[in-house]
Amino acid sequence: MARKRNSAPPVTPFIVGAVVVSLVLAGGGFLYWKAGVDRAAATVRARQQWTQIRQTLVERLHQTAPIELGAVWAMHSGRICGLVNGKSSFGGLTGMTPFFTNGPQVVFGFDVGAGKFDQPWLDCSGDSWIPLVAGTTTEGYCGTRAGAAHCYMTDHAPAGELR
Repeated sequence: MARKRNSAPPVTPFIVGAVVVSLVLAGGGFLYWKAGVDRAAATVRARQQWTQIRQTLVERLHQTAPIELGAVWAMHSGRICGLVNGKSSFGGLTGMTPFFTNGPQVVFGFDVGAGKFDQPWLDCSGDSWIPLVAGTTTEGYCGTRAGAAHCYMTDHAPAGELR
C-alpha cells in the first residue's frame, strides 16, 4: 500500500530560527524607538525643570556676577544634578559645589549633612542621562575657571548651555 504524503513542507530549524530572529529584531527595534521617544519627552521636561532650578540657584547664591556652572544633567528619575561655583555665597571661596534637586528644591551638602547628601550625589554621578549644561565635574577651586589655570588635573569641558 502506498503511503500518503503530507502536502505541507517540513518546518526546518532554519525557518524557525529565522522567525525567532525576526521577532527579536522587531521587538528590539520597537524598544529602541520607544526609548528615543521617552528620551525626547524627558529632555523637554528636564529643560523646563532646569529653567526653574537655574533661577532658584541664582536667587539662592545672591551673586552680583552671573553664576558659573559646571556640568548639569538630568537623571532617569528626573532629578537634576550638577555643580555651581558658590564663590562667596556660602561664607567663603568654596569653588564648584555639587547640588541635586529634590522636587523644586535645590539641595547642597551643607543643607542636609554628608550622611544624607552622599548617597543621592553618588546616584547622580552614576546616572548623567540628559546633559543640560556642558562643564566640569571637578569639585572645589580647581573646577572653577580661575582654578583651571592653576590646577594640574581638571576635566574642563567647554562652558555654556547645551541646545
